[in-house]
Amino acid sequence: MNKNNLSNNLYLLRRKAGLSQEEFAEKLGVSRQAVSKWERGEAYPDTENLIVISDMFSVTIDELLKSENITGDAEGEKTEEINDEEQSDRAFRITVGDKVDLNLSGSITVDDDDTKVKIDLDNGDVLVDDEDGQVKVNLGKGGITVNDENGNVKVKLSKGHIIINDDGDDDEGDDDDDDNGTIVITNGKRRGALSVMYAIPYPVVTAVAFLALGLFFGAWGWAWTLFMTIPVYYSLLGSIRKRRFSNFAYAVFVPFIYCLLGMLINWWHPGWLIFLTIPIYYPIAEALDRHIRR
Repeated sequence: MNKNNLSNNLYLLRRKAGLSQEEFAEKLGVSRQAVSKWERGEAYPDTENLIVISDMFSVTIDELLKSENITGDAEGEKTEEINDEEQSDRAFRITVGDKVDLNLSGSITVDDDDTKVKIDLDNGDVLVDDEDGQVKVNLGKGGITVNDENGNVKVKLSKGHIIINDDGDDDEGDDDDDDNGTIVITNGKRRGALSVMYAIPYPVVTAVAFLALGLFFGAWGWAWTLFMTIPVYYSLLGSIRKRRFSNFAYAVFVPFIYCLLGMLINWWHPGWLIFLTIPIYYPIAEALDRHIRR
């Protein structure tokens, strides 16, 4: 494979199709920076992207890799595309080895293959990108932003507030989110209905309720079942937070209901039939979870 042919062909095909780097990147589901690297020969598309590109431009992968003039233009030479973003990548550049790039027009870049750090001298921003060109950390005038691998904001610190987005996180031990998986702290105060509910000392509340029912109403015989609601309570919050019905402790909830039916209205039979719903509940809950996650 002639890498120069590939980078040149990508450039020529994109220009012939009338696509900007950003439009081309959007069609492929990659960043503009990744496309820019491909066309400069600093990185190369993977096999999956090569297949998509060949289909997009109706050429073979072999032609992409080997053809010296894939579009048939005179001499097949790459002409410079004039736009501010690409021009700034080329102007007044000093390269130190293969890791450091000093662009005297306003940026310093340190590229270590997997991670790139860019300091924008004009705007005062510091960007940390991954190997696909996705911004992972942005330290700028608007605050500090940390993104995940898909570019979604996970943490944002700006004037007066902090946003921690945990949407879709499956960490069982992380119980600090609200019902949208987001914690918002404004002037030091966290907002979120589920956060408030998690803050309630439910085991203490349960113990107080048990003593009150026993001492004032003599309900020692059945009031102890309230302790069974502790795992039910926290599993309910967890299932709401993660939007997963299967997280609910239904197998604990059923014995609680059964004991209440038996002790309060002597429904031991046919109350036991409620246990038959346990093996039915979880397959239905998991199916609903998969539907919600689509």
